[in-house]
Amino acid sequence: MTNKRLIVVYHVLGCLAFLSLPLLFSRDSIFSKHTFESALTRRDLASYLLMIGFFYLHYYRLIPGLYFRKKYLEYVAVVAVFLIVIVILPKMLIGSPPHMRPGGPPGRGAMIPIFPLAQNFFLFLMVIFFSFSLRINEKWKQVQKEKVSTELAFLKAQINPHFLFNTLNSIYALAIENSGNTAEAVVKLSGMMRYVLSDASQHLVNLEKELGYVRSFVEFQQIRFGDEIALEYQVEGNPNGKKIAPLVLIPFIENAFKYGVNAEEDSRIRIRIRIRESELTMEVANNKVTVREEEGWSHGLGIENARKRLDLIYPGRYTLEISDDDRIFTVLLHLNLDG
Repeated sequence: MTNKRLIVVYHVLGCLAFLSLPLLFSRDSIFSKHTFESALTRRDLASYLLMIGFFYLHYYRLIPGLYFRKKYLEYVAVVAVFLIVIVILPKMLIGSPPHMRPGGPPGRGAMIPIFPLAQNFFLFLMVIFFSFSLRINEKWKQVQKEKVSTELAFLKAQINPHFLFNTLNSIYALAIENSGNTAEAVVKLSGMMRYVLSDASQHLVNLEKELGYVRSFVEFQQIRFGDEIALEYQVEGNPNGKKIAPLVLIPFIENAFKYGVNAEEDSRIRIRIRIRESELTMEVANNKVTVREEEGWSHGLGIENARKRLDLIYPGRYTLEISDDDRIFTVLLHLNLDG
């Protein structure tokens, strides 16, 4: 059952439960003929129907249209009018049963001694409180959602210049060496830039596209480093039909190339991605070598941003294990793509 249908079911059940309240105050059985013939019960049912209508009016119109806009006097005036209408109008239209009238005979439909007006007034306040609670909770969720979107936009804004800095630096190195692979590297960069500037702006992308970007990035690094690095890159499983947040995998891979390559040392990088139904597992490991810190970007920036994005997009749906020993730096990411 979809969320919208489930919400409708909850509303229907809630309304039925609310309408059944007058029957619970009767001393007769709720299936008794006298219960349904009681004018007091019918009057309460009429009041409760009006309260249900007021609930939706209050939730959808009065709170956002008056209260949230700080039109407090208008809000109080409208609520007061509806209070009078809901409590007094049913009594005027239906009246009181014989046993509630002065000098009237007692009847089987005698009620538990609860003041009807006080009872309806209390329920009216409960309707206001409940609709306020739902609306404020919804507003809080919206604020949180906007906050998450703002934080994600900020983190993405950091990813793009980081990506440009590293890739342009790589092409610059190839050009300095007069490498014949410079043109091929520029073509690879063009494809990656197209993905970063268009597809990566979406909330979710096809997993197949994201893995295509990862593959292009790995091939770009192979062009750059050539025989300086022993690289193992493996993807296992079928990505078709699956979605993933863009650029959540690449920071860990980029970190391995940035801090795991030195032409004078044993440079090895292993990247393994496995897809099993809705689960994605990625392992990235690199030998720790001597590298020169590039100005402007600290060692943990990419990984820390990636962790923050995972917290925002996949809360409770991922695990990230980082192992940093004397020889090897390893990242193991488990990601649940459903949600």
